[in-house]
Amino acid sequence: MPELMDLTTAVAVGVWLAGLAVIGVINEILARHSRIPHEVSRKLAHVAVAVVVAGITGTTSLDHRWWVVLGLGFVAVVWCVRRWLRLRSLARQGRHSAGELLYGVGIAAVALAPSPDAFCCAVLVLGLGDPAAQLVGTRWPIRALWQGVSLGGMLGCAVAAGLVAVVVLSGPWWLAVAVAVVAAFAEAVGRHGWDNITLPVSVVLVASLAPWITG
Repeated sequence: MPELMDLTTAVAVGVWLAGLAVIGVINEILARHSRIPHEVSRKLAHVAVAVVVAGITGTTSLDHRWWVVLGLGFVAVVWCVRRWLRLRSLARQGRHSAGELLYGVGIAAVALAPSPDAFCCAVLVLGLGDPAAQLVGTRWPIRALWQGVSLGGMLGCAVAAGLVAVVVLSGPWWLAVAVAVVAAFAEAVGRHGWDNITLPVSVVLVASLAPWITG
């Protein structure tokens, strides 16, 4: 069981979440009143959530296992928002996807990781790797591999994941390479929003098994 939050930690978490709410409001205003594509607004929301989750975990004494509960709470909030508010910043144009809901499920799943570092790595790869894949894959696809997947997109995800691993994880050089390769393939095979689960779960498995492999 995760340790209970003390008052100081609860206040810090509240401040982080309030900041996320402000970012969400600004993102929604831009989605409604600017020419920013809806998909870009969606990805910005994903990045913001990942950074806040990792920021809370890394800068407070919150037990990372609390994100099992908080992640599922995020799913409930997103479901309500999609059901009643119809935010443009979360709209997925032209595609049927449960990606926003699965995003919270992915965070909750990797909160079962044995260490906060592995958890933060998985969450940041989730938040940064997928947008990197889309950005690079759209502008520099290099070569189409299968529907919706390009070599450029996989390389973009791999680079983002590898950089996150270098910053967050302590271990041999090949750990970042392993995270990068696994993340690229996990993002590529997860279609219709399921990459929000395949990507972080694959990364957290690699990050958690590495200390055991190296002894």
